[in-house]
Amino acid sequence: MARAEDILAIARKEIGTVEQPGNRQKYGKAYGMDGVYWCMQFVWWCFQQVDKQLFYGGGKTASCGELMNYAKAHGQWVTSGYQPGDVLIYDFPNTKVKTDHTGICESVSGQYVTAIEGNTSNGNTGSQSNGDGVYRRKRKLSLVLGAYRPKYEASYREVLKKRAGLEDKTMDYLAAYKYGSDLIRKLATMKKLCPNRARKGKRAGDLQRLPSRERSASPGAQHGQAAQAYPRAIILYGPAQGYSLHPIL
Repeated sequence: MARAEDILAIARKEIGTVEQPGNRQKYGKAYGMDGVYWCMQFVWWCFQQVDKQLFYGGGKTASCGELMNYAKAHGQWVTSGYQPGDVLIYDFPNTKVKTDHTGICESVSGQYVTAIEGNTSNGNTGSQSNGDGVYRRKRKLSLVLGAYRPKYEASYREVLKKRAGLEDKTMDYLAAYKYGSDLIRKLATMKKLCPNRARKGKRAGDLQRLPSRERSASPGAQHGQAAQAYPRAIILYGPAQGYSLHPIL
């Protein structure tokens, strides 16, 4: 079983892919039905690269409506609290159907959702549900009818948070680092973490109270510099040194 991050990693690599005339592209060809609206075919294709069973029970559909009905029948339909990896179903205004378009949720901020979508346009001009390529789009949450939530494994963030006993603010700190997503993934999949020993007088997850000499570069610093977190007393080193954990004695 795969994680939402794995699906998103595949989808991100496809950003910028443009169709050939007549709605022809590799996703429809792989699906076996080229030359039609292909937003759901793109989503299907992404799951095929990682875990076929996560999408539509391992079956095939190029229909937003069919996926919505499947999600409702299997307790996987959500209409709020959207998360990365959710398959969003949009209901655009002034259209004849309610299930107009789809995309894979990447993030939610305030009243907006960012998703990676196929068969859309790179901007608000042009067709939103029958555009020419794969793009990252930011849309109002009010346009989302609901979403299919695949039964993913726990995210790398949740795995690392649980294994190392980290606080949310520590995870946010790591995620904000330039290589945060990759760092979290690598740390979450390490076979062995350092001992859970917190320095005397410090609280697990307390980043701001570390003396300046104990803190390296901020999360937004250039690569090769250490991003020090302070959950259960560990130091996380960045790409130039490789990824490692060291206990703070």
